[in-house]
Amino acid sequence: MSHGDWKDMFLGVQNNDLELVQFYIKMGIDINYQHPEFMTSPLIESISCRHPQMTAMLLQNGASPTIHEAGSNKSPLKIARELKNIEAIKILNQYLESGQQNISDSTVASLSRKPTMKAAICTKYGGPEVLKIQEIAKPFPENNEILIKIIATAVNSGDVRVRGLAVEGLMKIIMRLVLGISKPRKPVLGTVYAGIVESVGPSVSKFEVGDKVFGMTGFNFGTYAEYVAVNEKSNAATMPGNTTFEEAVSLIFGGQTAIYFLEKAKIREKLNPTILIIGATGSVGTAAVQLAKFFGAEVTAVCSSAGLMLMKTLGVTNIILYDKDDFTQTTKKFDIIFDAVGKTTKSQCEKLLAKDGIYKTVGGLEYASESQQQLELIKELSEKGEYKAVIDKTFSLDNVVEAHQYVDTGRKKGNVILKISDDTSLNY
Repeated sequence: MSHGDWKDMFLGVQNNDLELVQFYIKMGIDINYQHPEFMTSPLIESISCRHPQMTAMLLQNGASPTIHEAGSNKSPLKIARELKNIEAIKILNQYLESGQQNISDSTVASLSRKPTMKAAICTKYGGPEVLKIQEIAKPFPENNEILIKIIATAVNSGDVRVRGLAVEGLMKIIMRLVLGISKPRKPVLGTVYAGIVESVGPSVSKFEVGDKVFGMTGFNFGTYAEYVAVNEKSNAATMPGNTTFEEAVSLIFGGQTAIYFLEKAKIREKLNPTILIIGATGSVGTAAVQLAKFFGAEVTAVCSSAGLMLMKTLGVTNIILYDKDDFTQTTKKFDIIFDAVGKTTKSQCEKLLAKDGIYKTVGGLEYASESQQQLELIKELSEKGEYKAVIDKTFSLDNVVEAHQYVDTGRKKGNVILKISDDTSLNY
């Protein structure tokens, strides 16, 4: 075979053209040759291009996993590890450990099928029963992405609001336009995650395989699943060192929402402000209580009698039990009023505001945007013991319907966790 034929075959490897490469192999081309222009072998090129089926097929047809690259003098396995190419590492390890001359046909066949994962799909807008467990395509990390094996996520108020399209009037039309007319365009709900980086794209520098991470996907959703791929520059960070996966994931939604609204209320600019937090026992409320105390505020919490002990546990001494007293009748004035459940209006609370006081609610048109800075603050405060996880119940992914039913009752205290996996090992 001519060098021109070899170069055409090599381009076939780069383009993942299995039929073309197989044609040249049948014609007797030397697939272990390293052309002086390319200084690498077809096997190593398939690894560099992240073509796992091509890698397996070349091994099956006699490509040597022990020939070092002419340009770098590195073995195929070393290059796969440097590139963090998990699929290639698996294939090479299987081949080398088995001592076989050829990788099995079953392995090649399995690589031709796209890997799948389990996920909860929102099939349409409605009650919890619209959520169905299905097998869908497992994501693959692109150039700047990390693939995360999710260990835990959470069911928060935003999730149930999207699932049930639980808004009124004009907002229902706006949400349909944004999210999908008859069902969510992105059917895998869930906005927070805690898990382990399983693989990374070739340009990733911020995270490494094996890192424990947590973060929020926002309107990209996707965390009611075994895996999620996110940009390394997205709202993601390594987990607080003092938390479990369940604890870490419980900090995010409430924490980032609370930070956003408290900062919009200018809490950092006020000296020893007084704050009234309505709905203080939910995921946002428990976060707001702790963060407001961190910012130096004097906190008054509004909750039911069932939440009294939780508030005392969080160090709140000023507590109004709404099932016993009407909080709007208190004579105290507040620099900030924050409705963490969206059940009040500014007109209902206006007489409780001090001069230049600010009212904020999660129930209005203002959307709490999340940021990397918020996540880093959450991590810092968690590690200092200033912000602690509050977990009510934990459900498995298979019981996602029951989890949503419980959140729909409005009785949850803190966070409801979805445990996606008990296995914290990586699938190398």
